Amino acid sequence: MTPYFHGVFTVNTMDIIISNLKFLNEIGLWEILSCLFVLFGAITAWWYFFFRKRYIHRLNVHTNKSRREGINYTSLINIEFRNFTGKSVVICNPYFKYKDLKRDRAGHRDSYSDRTEVKFLGMESKSLTEVDIFLRHKDRTETWVPVDPSHADEEIQLALDKKRVGVLYFDCIWIEERPQIDRVRYSI
Repeated sequence: MTPYFHGVFTVNTMDIIISNLKFLNEIGLWEILSCLFVLFGAITAWWYFFFRKRYIHRLNVHTNKSRREGINYTSLINIEFRNFTGKSVVICNPYFKYKDLKRDRAGHRDSYSDRTEVKFLGMESKSLTEVDIFLRHKDRTETWVPVDPSHADEEIQLALDKKRVGVLYFDCIWIEERPQIDRVRYSI
């Protein structure tokens, strides 16, 4: 039998393609491909909902240590947020988890998750009262987290230099026509 042309493929070529597709169907390739598509979708959804950024360009976070006299919180890690992104942002849902340094026992935390509360400076007072803060372009705000006062200054500075004090978690809501949320994980 001489092959004749049917479009680009010859009839013999079409028979080979059809037989190969039947073979792939028999070994279950289509089920494997559909499983891979579902797996890819699940990984993409996990990445979208649970991945936290480690850095937002031009949302600067500056840290330093300080000691103060008083009843509570004598050893602090000061955290300053400066917004130079060109957009307004709401920083919300902040909490802190310690790594190398111990927390101050007087610090407020959730006992179950061991998350330390983080609040921002209020507009009316010099105390930390706000749980969310609105920052316009070129605005700044401050907060701090207490560390155990038994740590030496050199130990605190070494942990700051190596970014081993802990991790600050927060969400950024960008104020735009269509607001966007970024979940941020910042090592301090």
